[in-house]
Amino acid sequence: MIAFLLTVALLATAGANNLEKKWKIDVELKVEKLMTVVGKQQEKISQCESKIKILEKEIAQKYFLNYRSNSKSHKRTTRTKAENHENKELQHRSKRFLTGQGLSPIAFYAYISHSFTHVGDNQAHVYDTVVTNLGNGYSKHTGAFTVPRAGVYGFSWTVYVAGSHIPGDADTSLGEITSHLLQNGQVKGILHADTETGGEDETSTGFVVLIVNAGDVIITRASGLHQDSYYSNEYGRWTFSGFQIA
Repeated sequence: MIAFLLTVALLATAGANNLEKKWKIDVELKVEKLMTVVGKQQEKISQCESKIKILEKEIAQKYFLNYRSNSKSHKRTTRTKAENHENKELQHRSKRFLTGQGLSPIAFYAYISHSFTHVGDNQAHVYDTVVTNLGNGYSKHTGAFTVPRAGVYGFSWTVYVAGSHIPGDADTSLGEITSHLLQNGQVKGILHADTETGGEDETSTGFVVLIVNAGDVIITRASGLHQDSYYSNEYGRWTFSGFQIA
């Protein structure tokens, strides 16, 4: 009886051990399968993360390109609007000026009344005889035209150099000069006249069209290149004139 019970106990223990081993094997197989599944999932996650990074980069590039394109478009639009506004304003001024609607004319004309010598470097030309001065912008004391009203203006000036020596001229050379027209100290126009032989007088005239603001100062003056013998008489005069176009 005891032997039988021992046999049964041994068989039960062996069966339990076998069941435990089988359970462990099943568990290990399931864990291995799970690890395989997890590994595949991690691989897919890594692939998705790489695709997300690529998409983020593409989106960022497209956003930057769109932003830059929109920014340039906005600048072009702003610049175009400003240019259109300026053109319309100039057209409006031209219409008012040509039809005389609401604007008084601005124009001046003056000349130097006598022949002269001894022009200094960068010396302003002073036209002492005023014929026309609508708007009172020109000063015969300084030779400067101060713009009364902003707009588009035309300016003209003429020089006359002598092919002989003016009384008081100590220079042995005959007349020659380079003359500048300046707006607020900036050169906007240049002319030159020169006599090479006796009795050969020369004149030169310059003309410029400028956009100016109220208060701008326009003058003509000598450059550093000049030989001091100048006519301004009944045969030809030094003149300075200007008028508002629009």
